[in-house]
Amino acid sequence: KTWTEPGPLSGVTEPAVSGDPGDPNVAFWANWRTGDQGATWTELSGADRVYTYNPNGAKELYGVSGGDYPPGTSNTIVKSTDHGVTWSPVFTVQNIVWDLAYDHVKNRFYITVGDRGNHTTELYQWQNGTLTNITSRLLADQRDTRSAHTVAVDPVDPSIVYAGGGRWDYQTSMAIMRSTDAGATWKPLTLQPGDSGIDGGSRQPGAVRVNPVTRELWVTGGTQGIWKYPAP
Repeated sequence: KTWTEPGPLSGVTEPAVSGDPGDPNVAFWANWRTGDQGATWTELSGADRVYTYNPNGAKELYGVSGGDYPPGTSNTIVKSTDHGVTWSPVFTVQNIVWDLAYDHVKNRFYITVGDRGNHTTELYQWQNGTLTNITSRLLADQRDTRSAHTVAVDPVDPSIVYAGGGRWDYQTSMAIMRSTDAGATWKPLTLQPGDSGIDGGSRQPGAVRVNPVTRELWVTGGTQGIWKYPAP
């Protein structure tokens, strides 16, 4: 009904926003944490952004650290088992991390890394200490470009993975893709009008996330609004 300016959160651009499946009072906005549903906020220590979580087991949280916020050189994946109070490193990649998703069945991470401003973000998998670039598995758009800067896993069925890659200088036909085989193959959800595809959807996705109850995909779009899409 009413809104108030969120103090230290105002002016933060492109924040990563996440809740905590282990405590409904806890949430994260960029490098800030609340333990009282947003009434007060404290700056994170040991993490720059919080992206995802394990829906089972210890319900640990995962984020990134290693640079200033907004993203500069944040390239170390970190985890917290105490609702975001303290963080420990998991592994490090060689470029800026833009998004992170976790498959709790395979104990696998999906990471988008690179220079989003220059449209060079790529999609990686990390599992058992091995980092693999899987960008070549993504579908090429109408300009023969493969890219992803946001990624999400269905927490009920983590073999379902979504990737988004907005091309800010044109409306890519492959803005949103879905895999139902844990990232091996992909299907487009946002082909251009006149192409054979499922949906128009958001052409410039900022982030993709999956509702853990309904399993709908939610997409924030730059100039294209907010979209949702049903689970397969």
